[in-house]
Amino acid sequence: MEFNKSDLHFPDAQAVLSSDEGLQLDILAHKVKHKHIWVQRNRDTCLLMIGESWVYGESLPGISTSTNEFDLEVQLKNTVGPKLSLLLDSDLYQYAVPANSNAYNVETLKQILPKLIWKYKKVYVCIQITEPSREHRYEEDLKRFNSKLQKLFIRKGKEKLNFSKWLELYDEYLMRDISDIVKPHNGNVSILLWKNFCKFNSSNTDGLKFLHETWIEFGAKTQGIQLQSPAFYVAGWIDWIQKEWQDIEFDPAYILPQLDLIEKSNKFLADSNEHVPHPNSLQHSLWALNLYLKSGWAINGH
Repeated sequence: MEFNKSDLHFPDAQAVLSSDEGLQLDILAHKVKHKHIWVQRNRDTCLLMIGESWVYGESLPGISTSTNEFDLEVQLKNTVGPKLSLLLDSDLYQYAVPANSNAYNVETLKQILPKLIWKYKKVYVCIQITEPSREHRYEEDLKRFNSKLQKLFIRKGKEKLNFSKWLELYDEYLMRDISDIVKPHNGNVSILLWKNFCKFNSSNTDGLKFLHETWIEFGAKTQGIQLQSPAFYVAGWIDWIQKEWQDIEFDPAYILPQLDLIEKSNKFLADSNEHVPHPNSLQHSLWALNLYLKSGWAINGH
């Protein structure tokens, strides 16, 4: 993997490395720069932050994937990963790609974590879980990754399944895929999972720690607004499922309230001056502090 050297924002860093290589969905018109960022500060702990556009810093000044605008300095100064690593006084390894799916992020976790385990006494793994529709055109990738999610997306010959149960199983299978990667390193790894758009639809997370509160709910709360996140986020996805997956059953009494929650979340993002619709620098700082306090990592001498 080729890295570009930089010394931005971390004055005590021995090296700040970035790479443009890595998985990204083909719906993006441009190759995303700075997918991988590795800030080496000669610490014996490292924060591994993985996510999509909300972690990456999309919509911050100078960052617009759709128009091929990228700025490593803005990422390092303004986004949640670097801010959390400074609170932890740790090195930072970040992998973030706008629009990426959970399956792509978990596959990348599988590749990165073993490389960090040998170098650090402790790795803090912090993963953003995004909305669940992004794998639906990438079934071959799910098979290639040997992801448990293929049981849900490859529907041929499957028994009928209620959509609410499908969403519950999605979270459970995703947790198992992540658990299979991190549990062999239990003594050296501490993990925290969180969502930006959707609530967790299952309490069976295979022993992994997660935040119940989404970033949207948290961001609204900091502005005096009470919001409840939906179980899924892309309303148009329902039309696709009804056409393509005849075995998925929908209950209007379940779907209609979810659509209402989606509309309320979208309205908040449209109206908030701290989301455009992605978080601004202040929201990145507040969310980093929230993760720091809720993770339990602050207890470890920080």
